[in-house]
Amino acid sequence: GGRTIADGAYKGIGAHNPRKSSFVKGFVLTPAERRDLIAFLESLTDEGFVRDPRFADPWPRAGSPRPAGPVRPRGDAGPRTRARP
Repeated sequence: GGRTIADGAYKGIGAHNPRKSSFVKGFVLTPAERRDLIAFLESLTDEGFVRDPRFADPWPRAGSPRPAGPVRPRGDAGPRTRARP
């Protein structure tokens, strides 16, 4: 197994890659199993969470957009909670 890429920096035959793990084996899926697997994997990305400015990087790098929501000062992790024994 492995993809064959014809052009570019990553060109080559994936099956011949020396870094390919011998632990990873291929498997066969029926069309229904493939659809189910794809639906499951797509469900793992919550676009609402990913794009919510409340969870944006509070210290963006120069040139990157600032989050729309409030930003805490560096070092302030917000309200502290104590673990219950």
